[in-house]
Amino acid sequence: GNRDESMAPHGVYRCAGADTYVSIVVSTDDEWKGLCEAMGRLDWRSDQRLADGPGRLLHREELDACINDWTAIRSPFDLMELLQGKGVAAVPSYSARNVFDDPHLKERDFFHEVTEPSGEIHTVFAAPWLVDGRRPGPTRPAPSLGQDNQAVFGDLLGVPAAEIERL
Repeated sequence: GNRDESMAPHGVYRCAGADTYVSIVVSTDDEWKGLCEAMGRLDWRSDQRLADGPGRLLHREELDACINDWTAIRSPFDLMELLQGKGVAAVPSYSARNVFDDPHLKERDFFHEVTEPSGEIHTVFAAPWLVDGRRPGPTRPAPSLGQDNQAVFGDLLGVPAAEIERL
């Protein structure tokens, strides 16, 4: 499911550490040259089998195996910086913890804190868009189980109170 029918290399590659991966996409010859340089595989740049996209597609199994060997001993975040610095599309596959720890998302006010009636505080996602330069966040905590039953079943749907209680 990570491959593309017209681009190679194109995939998610295992990195050092438990369950860490980096996505790498090479869609142009310039990106291919950048990947070769980053990997220290300048020999690939002169390999006629890999000179263009169709050739790389024919040899994707070999390329993916070599790239996996190269990424397996590196951090996905180090790979992202190295590859993006060479003009190659690369990004770590984030875990939930990575999302909440991401400095870019924090800087963009992507998270808001919500206080539950119990006093417990939860960090939640804000809207991904801005309105008048501000990122809208939640206006109240999520309702507790059954909190809105009367409003939905009784007021909106007209179910009698005795029937709501029975349900």
